[in-house]
Amino acid sequence: MTDQHINGQFLTGDVGDEQQHVSSSQTEVNHIADANKMVASYHPEPGTECLSRAVLNGQWCSWKPVVIRAYNQGEVWVQCPVTKESFICPVSAMEFRPTHELVPVSKGGELNKASWDDFVARLRHDCVGEGVHDHYTANAIFNVEERIYIYGIDLDYTDQVAVCVDDASYHSAQEYLESCDEEEREDLNSKAQLEYGSDFRDLSGYELHSMLNERDNYTVTGWDERWKYVNSHFTKDAAEHFIATNSHNYRKGLRVYVDSQYRCQEYNTIKEAILSGKLQFVEGEQA
Repeated sequence: MTDQHINGQFLTGDVGDEQQHVSSSQTEVNHIADANKMVASYHPEPGTECLSRAVLNGQWCSWKPVVIRAYNQGEVWVQCPVTKESFICPVSAMEFRPTHELVPVSKGGELNKASWDDFVARLRHDCVGEGVHDHYTANAIFNVEERIYIYGIDLDYTDQVAVCVDDASYHSAQEYLESCDEEEREDLNSKAQLEYGSDFRDLSGYELHSMLNERDNYTVTGWDERWKYVNSHFTKDAAEHFIATNSHNYRKGLRVYVDSQYRCQEYNTIKEAILSGKLQFVEGEQA
């Protein structure tokens, strides 16, 4: 990464040896950052913390500059929170971290004006905006559903065949074959060729049933899957976050299913009030 030098009175850069000394006569600011991460049009808000330390009077300091004001010329006015000295530097040469990063309510964040506005924007996108093109569902609500497997279906009524061994279930001959070691795979294929003239993975349900049901703890049966309701969310992001953080409790799988709240007057009236601005977030003292 190439150093960038501009006029100034302090040095910012990647956190390195805090004992490093710089000549007190230094009058240049050496910014070490990836300029591609920031653009000159970005205006960080007051209170934003810089993601780099500074050098003042030839010594690395333990604090990081904080933004006071951003200018249209692509420069930012920052202040040292300890000494209160302030400087102007290019915004494109620095990285910033908001002092108060937004955590959406969909991810367990606190409900405040910023997170409310974020929620309303996501609700609008998913239910009346561009997100509708992903599901084409009027009055959408985003349900999380859990996959449930059903076994014991007569092979006359399904071509989905499961091989159940002890507590494990395999939803095709191929899936079961892949779970076997090399010796067992060779044995199964040899017997399938001998009895039915085909590889094990190509056997029909009845052929698998005939070949495996003779073995102890083996069952060959028809199967199907169903999706069971878990919970509901206003937005797609919230439903996807639930899946991302709870999938370990639902080992057979989760999905987002977009259902319709058509003619659900109470739900739709409240949602419309949110989208129209009739229902708004109002700051108030906590009880």
